Amino acid sequence: MNYFGTDGIRVIADDDLNILAYKCGYALSGAGNIVVVGRDNRPSGEQLLSYFCKGVTTAGGKVLNLGITSTPCVAYMTKQAICDWGVMLTASHNPEQYNGIKIFDNLGYKIAGNMERSIQQKMCAVNYKKCISINSVNMCDEEYINYCLSVSRTSLQSISVVVDTANGSTSQLAHRAFERLLMNADYYNDSLDGKINENCGCLFVENIVDKVLKKKAQLGVAFDGDGDRIIAVDNNGQVLDGDCILYCIAVYLKQHNRLPNNLVIGTHHTNMGIQNALADKGISLLRTDVGDKYVVEKMLATFAWLGGEQSGHIICLPSTTGDGLYTALTLCKMIDNCSMPISSMCDYILYPQCNIALDVINKDEIMHNSWLNSEIDSIRQQYQGRILVRASGTEPKIRIMAEGSDYQQTREIADLLATKVNMVVNGGS
Repeated sequence: MNYFGTDGIRVIADDDLNILAYKCGYALSGAGNIVVVGRDNRPSGEQLLSYFCKGVTTAGGKVLNLGITSTPCVAYMTKQAICDWGVMLTASHNPEQYNGIKIFDNLGYKIAGNMERSIQQKMCAVNYKKCISINSVNMCDEEYINYCLSVSRTSLQSISVVVDTANGSTSQLAHRAFERLLMNADYYNDSLDGKINENCGCLFVENIVDKVLKKKAQLGVAFDGDGDRIIAVDNNGQVLDGDCILYCIAVYLKQHNRLPNNLVIGTHHTNMGIQNALADKGISLLRTDVGDKYVVEKMLATFAWLGGEQSGHIICLPSTTGDGLYTALTLCKMIDNCSMPISSMCDYILYPQCNIALDVINKDEIMHNSWLNSEIDSIRQQYQGRILVRASGTEPKIRIMAEGSDYQQTREIADLLATKVNMVVNGGS
């Protein structure tokens, strides 16, 4: 069994996950090793943290505990504190009954597949031991806040923004950052005691559209549960997904001669309309696999300074992972600096794109079905647009994307692909 998906370990929280956390802590540790750890505010988080810390200390390591914080904060503080590993206990955008483990190396980057396999081998060799003592030292996240605030050297008191923190781990961080820049911010779903991701945050960004319009705000931003994703709403109430945000920041950076090689990194999901609009501005877009760690890998390999995913992971170097708060403050600074609404920056035409997520049990087995892959190849050869069928790296789902110039045809192709997948799911092929 493979513990790791595209974004760490993520399952429904139970005793098995607690023991996995212990084994992971043990596998990462050793005499003298230091591990930075943070968690989101799920009900299972405190116990999961306890098991993980026990694993680290039992193996002879030391824990620097950030408490409830965001994923990008853990990544940043791991590098700043010169630690061996960083670990975030979270299930990101998943419902609160889930939890999981994200691992960062000593430079704050998500670990690669070969390192995941090495850690998993070590975890499999660990025997769980009950223990009591936890050598955990509380750690401050002030350096991370200052890093986010470095986006702007001056106050942004003229900017009005609506903020939805998904009742997640960015709630306190967002308040501190926006208030220190003197912004006029209205907060929603910002309780650490609320239901994380439930009908709020970036998966339900439409909930703040009316609030942006009613307030006449210049921007709305919605994070996910662990704060590494952002979806925005412009001053006209239009939703800006990660593709749109990537475009706006890329054009802004190029205009200010801050986009090396005029290059950005997207994924196979990035809308062709965005790629075409970037090309019109003299900016190239390279694609990689879905997953922000793959975006970062491509950025480092090509010396790109900006990358992102449609889902809202936006990486602006020197960030080492998707960072919703840093991106939100960047958008606010852009609006202030350009003295124009963000809607005026959105001069692209998106291609119709249809996405379907199918709940399945054996997603990897389904995706290795030879008949299904043959059918997908046949449809791809006949269709003039783009299609993508993949196993979700974070949920028990098969994700289908079809993109083309005509929405009706795009919808039909997506439905046809879904039918083919369901045939395999139901044992019809």
